[in-house]
Amino acid sequence: MPPIFITFEDKGDVVNVYGKTFYVKEELKKFGARWNVNTWTIKAEMATEEFLAQLNAMAHDCITAEKAAEKKKLAEAAALQAFYKTPAGKEQWWNEIEELKKTPVGAVMYQFICCKDCEVIDFGRQHTSCNACGVDGNTFFVRGRLRTGD
Repeated sequence: MPPIFITFEDKGDVVNVYGKTFYVKEELKKFGARWNVNTWTIKAEMATEEFLAQLNAMAHDCITAEKAAEKKKLAEAAALQAFYKTPAGKEQWWNEIEELKKTPVGAVMYQFICCKDCEVIDFGRQHTSCNACGVDGNTFFVRGRLRTGD
């Protein structure tokens, strides 16, 4: 199904263009289209089948490129996460945390990470699991205070 559609208004001299038009809004402006509430309006003589096919092709290319960039970003994040699970990655992670703890914001944000052996389960809830320090997987810190359970 194409991402961009057209509908003719009652009088027939104006066409509404709607759908995934964000990617082709500059092209629509070149052809004199105007933004009106949730659609673009353009003169009917400008909205040919060729014009619609061109808009759909441009939108499809942009959407495909955006999805590819998102997949690449997710793959890079997964690779970085896998690296941090290796011994060299854990060492690098700990060094980065130590440097951040020297700043006022970092001292507050990372106070719940007690040692190099901590496994951070949930950064948002400051939930760690650390066998070396005796903090089990069912305890977590909230604003610097140790809590247990959910």
